[in-house]
Amino acid sequence: MKTAVRIFVDLCIVVLLALFAFFLLYLHTGSWEMVPTEEDQGKVLVVAVFGMIVTGVPCAACIGLRATVLRKRRER
Repeated sequence: MKTAVRIFVDLCIVVLLALFAFFLLYLHTGSWEMVPTEEDQGKVLVVAVFGMIVTGVPCAACIGLRATVLRKRRER
């Protein structure tokens, strides 16, 4: 059972990091429309920053959880 939880946390970290990288790329490239307006670029900024916050915080929590488990395992 502990192995299943560890694998789940590891998969969450990978998926959340991939989504974070997608939002970072979206922020870097800007709007994917042919002729983006200033309003489109503003929307891209809001969506990308919000997406990075929504994926970054749980990813940091999962990484902290994983580090805590590894630290406790080494102490035994």
